[in-house]
Amino acid sequence: MHKLTVERKREKPNSWSRFQHYFNDYCEHSSIIGFNYVAEKRSKGERILWITLIIIATALSIYFIMEQYDKYDENPFIVSLATRETPIFQIPFPAITICPFTKAAKSLFNFTDVVHRLWDNISVSEYEIQTAQYMSMICDDDNLDIGVTEYIPEIPHFNETFYERLDKLNPTSTLIDSSICKYMGEEFECLEYFSPIILDGGICYTFNMLNRDEIFKSNVHHYTNFHSGILTSDWDNDDGYRKGTGQEAYPRRALQAGADNSFDLIIMAFSGDSDPLCSIDVGYSITVHTPHSIPKTKKDYFILPLGSSTRVIVTPNVMSTSTTVKSYKTEDRKCYFSDERILHYFVSYTQGNCYLECFTNYTLQKCGCVHFYMPHEKDTPICGNYQRNCLQEAESELKTLEIEVAMGLREVSLSCNCYPLCSQLTYQTSITKTQWEWKEYYKAHKKLRKELNFSDDLTNELQFSRLKIYFKDDLFFSYEKNELYGIFDFISNFGGLLGLFTGFSLLTVAEIIYYISVRMWCNKRLYNDISGPPDSD
Repeated sequence: MHKLTVERKREKPNSWSRFQHYFNDYCEHSSIIGFNYVAEKRSKGERILWITLIIIATALSIYFIMEQYDKYDENPFIVSLATRETPIFQIPFPAITICPFTKAAKSLFNFTDVVHRLWDNISVSEYEIQTAQYMSMICDDDNLDIGVTEYIPEIPHFNETFYERLDKLNPTSTLIDSSICKYMGEEFECLEYFSPIILDGGICYTFNMLNRDEIFKSNVHHYTNFHSGILTSDWDNDDGYRKGTGQEAYPRRALQAGADNSFDLIIMAFSGDSDPLCSIDVGYSITVHTPHSIPKTKKDYFILPLGSSTRVIVTPNVMSTSTTVKSYKTEDRKCYFSDERILHYFVSYTQGNCYLECFTNYTLQKCGCVHFYMPHEKDTPICGNYQRNCLQEAESELKTLEIEVAMGLREVSLSCNCYPLCSQLTYQTSITKTQWEWKEYYKAHKKLRKELNFSDDLTNELQFSRLKIYFKDDLFFSYEKNELYGIFDFISNFGGLLGLFTGFSLLTVAEIIYYISVRMWCNKRLYNDISGPPDSD
């Protein structure tokens, strides 16, 4: 009777016994190091030793795998120098934007004199008051903050007369027309290559910049023919110059580097036109930028003083990004590809264009109008000098918001979210300035005096300045952003660590799947028990 009971127990083992039997069978045949020692019928101490070693090895492998994952997640990219140098003729010569510190010829309007008469309650004409209101929006903020604006009557909005008045008073057109311009050793009429443009510094003149139709969308309103009449572009930020374009391609490019392959400008100014209440500086502000971006002439510039000779040596910086990086989230790669971010006012995305559009939208929302230089539609109000404080507050608030978002104190959705382009061109400049004895130069060149139609008797108010801009080297190294750890690299590291500590491999995965699927099914068919044949005594 007892023998029969034992046989029945062998025929119908309980679930735990069946699991133990099946697990021991897996351990005996597993490719994972140490499992076979656990399944052997050895002493309890030996089995505990191997179980401990397996746990330690597994824990170490998990720890190092997590270390690798954190490195992969936080720094998935690497920026390296390209293996080959790039010739400078594959990129455009920088755009050059010139803005005068003198906003109005003193013979046409004397801002300081009008403000003084307002201070002293002396009669001022309606024309002078209106012009002072206009000028207060383009003069240096540092000057106007010292109690100047409180004497100028305020108006909430400006109309198109604002631009017409600035254009009429601006002395730069005549000065540019009387200047001497050369590019790559070839002299040209300055006004043929320079185009007037309205920027944060007022009316400026730009060279080698794309036409407004290739920068702004059709919904943007422009003043007359400013920033137009420029050649059609043969260049694209992503693809470079079109195939087949030669030396006459636009934007213009330099075939060689050096001072003999430069942009040269000799420009004059009248020091008597300087207006101390409008601007502290005298001369011109110069901004070097890419042809497809809008320059910030009050934030990123250097000064071309009167009576000076300034040389600007340019070194291009080109960053390209592999297409494999595009599969990552924008927040991870911290850059945009050109087709990813669509702007409302601009044809193409750049970080500068994005910030300007964001600032425009924020200003319009806060003040109900936009600054005179911001892109806007025809029916958008232009802020008058009454809104001056609101404009300054909008700029300050937006800067604070961007800083708080960068520090993680505010949500990213509240910021401009203006990452740089994944593939972009920038210019690094090295500037040297010397005093220029231009009077001696002028006296020695009779042809120059004849062209400028000036007498030999030079007045002290007349001043000349010289600007020379050129590339430093014929070749330059670009930078490339690539994956530091691709998915296959991560899998290789993952598998390598598991293999090093436990002997785990892809075949081990197949083995586990086999044991929990195919082998169980076959055991059921062969032995009518998923755990396999019973142990033989």
